[in-house]
Amino acid sequence: MIYRGVVDANNILIAFGLDTNQSGNYNDVGTWCDFTFEEFPETTIEDSQKMLFKVVNNVIVARTQEEVDSE
Repeated sequence: MIYRGVVDANNILIAFGLDTNQSGNYNDVGTWCDFTFEEFPETTIEDSQKMLFKVVNNVIVARTQEEVDSE
């Protein structure tokens, strides 16, 4: 499946859906990405409850809140 995401002002992935060429504003809470993806970064079950997905150079990466705050 091919997905397209929505990011907030900090490039944190806040929503995603199947790609249907969405673009622009998403309900005044974020912006559709201009790229698509097929999978998410792997995380462990323990980590997944603490991880955020952030867009960096058109790639989705897993980050902790502490890492996001320091970037």
